[in-house]
Amino acid sequence: MGLFDVSLQKEILLNKEQLNALNKKLGNYATQSKVTNNRLEITEFKLNSSLLKYNLIIEATKTKLTIAGELQQVLWLTILIVLAILLTYGFGVIIIVAYAYYQKRVATKFLEEVLAKVV
Repeated sequence: MGLFDVSLQKEILLNKEQLNALNKKLGNYATQSKVTNNRLEITEFKLNSSLLKYNLIIEATKTKLTIAGELQQVLWLTILIVLAILLTYGFGVIIIVAYAYYQKRVATKFLEEVLAKVV
C-alpha cells in the first residue's frame, strides 16, 4: 500500500445482505461494482468533493473486514509534483502532497461512516 492508498481493517462480520447494502451505497460513487462470494470490487470510486479516484476491494472474512483502496491517478500526481519542483522551487510539492493526503483522509472517513450505517 502506498502513502495515499486507503486501508481499513475492522473486527466485524458482514453477511451477504450487508455486503449488498454496502454495494448499493458505494456503487453510487463508482463506475462499476462487482460482488463475488465475500468480496466487493469497486472501480473508480470517487466522492463528489474529490478529484482523486480509487479502486476499492472490500473483503469480508470470518473474523474481520478489510478495505483496500488503490489510488488511480499516481501518474498525474507525479507529473504535478515534478512541475511543482520546477516551477515553484519545491513549495508546490507541499500543497500537492497535503491535498492528496487530505483526500485520503476524507475517503477513509466516508468509508468508516458508511460501514457504521450498514453494520
